[in-house]
Amino acid sequence: MEIIDFRSDTVTKPTKEMRQAMYDAEVGDDSRRDDPTTIKLEALAAEITGKEEGLLMASGSMGNLVSVLVNTNRGDEIIQGHRSHFYTTESGAASGIGSVQTKVIQNGPRGEFQPEDVKNAIQGTAYFLPRTKLLSIENTHNNCGGTVQTKDEMTNVINIMHNAGIKVHLDGARIFNAAVYLKTTTKDLCTDIDDLTFCLSKGLSAPIGSVLCGTHEFIEEARRARQSLGGALRQSGIISAAGILALTTMIDRLEDDHENAKYLATLLSNISHISVNHNKVQTNMVYCAFDNNVFGNTEIKSLLDNIGIKTIGSNDDLRFVTHRHITKKHIEIAANRINKMIKEQISSFQK
Repeated sequence: MEIIDFRSDTVTKPTKEMRQAMYDAEVGDDSRRDDPTTIKLEALAAEITGKEEGLLMASGSMGNLVSVLVNTNRGDEIIQGHRSHFYTTESGAASGIGSVQTKVIQNGPRGEFQPEDVKNAIQGTAYFLPRTKLLSIENTHNNCGGTVQTKDEMTNVINIMHNAGIKVHLDGARIFNAAVYLKTTTKDLCTDIDDLTFCLSKGLSAPIGSVLCGTHEFIEEARRARQSLGGALRQSGIISAAGILALTTMIDRLEDDHENAKYLATLLSNISHISVNHNKVQTNMVYCAFDNNVFGNTEIKSLLDNIGIKTIGSNDDLRFVTHRHITKKHIEIAANRINKMIKEQISSFQK
């Protein structure tokens, strides 16, 4: 039985061209700033995002944390969404390592913030209050269904922060998906952002790595912060070679993943006892719910594992992610298997 892996776009493997480029990569010692391939990747990342410089990171989580280390001091406060990846899924790094506290505000259905909530979250200037130093935005928003915020929505809250002298970081792990969905450029979408991190290793199919982008001054401090986390790199050109191809050959094809997600959502919604919120299927994620009146406490994920379909979540919040290794044929096979599984499950209950 062929395994169809919908768990995440992080499961994508590098293309043959990436593997060859990694083999052929010209390398140096990045810690001494003389790895030519990494220098080229970082310059390309800066150009694409419209920032002055980029810095290779081991992961997006590292990039998010480095932004905190650069933009804050011990005892400061950062603002994050209650469903953000940074807040829910990064091991409490901002407080545990960055020694800052987090003020949590509500994410809207697409991960957006209400300007009034952002304004009210800013601390006052009294000496006994922590200083608000950073707001983190996530786009696309993973836990809200891979949904997208428009430039205007981001700019509205960025302006509030900037008027208060507060920096704004973008967790743009999948920012290219957002740009493709909005039919705009990443540079235009990120114009007002102070700094951002994006992943090479998700839909872009590179095997490892993220890039943190910002001003020259910010990146110089980010380099120091990365060092403090044990992130000094040596012959990183091997990684960067794949990243260059990710940025030059893999962005436009993300639209295929988006179309496949819509197709999957349609097929799943046509199966009895599954509900899909089509309004949230904007990029490459499909969240769906299985009828607990039918399945009770049975874990659907385990049933799907048994039929060769990998996914994550719970019965009422199961996530399917489309990516380069998922074709329309895979989607049709998966839908047929799921439909058959549900019928068999119902039949066993009726006996």
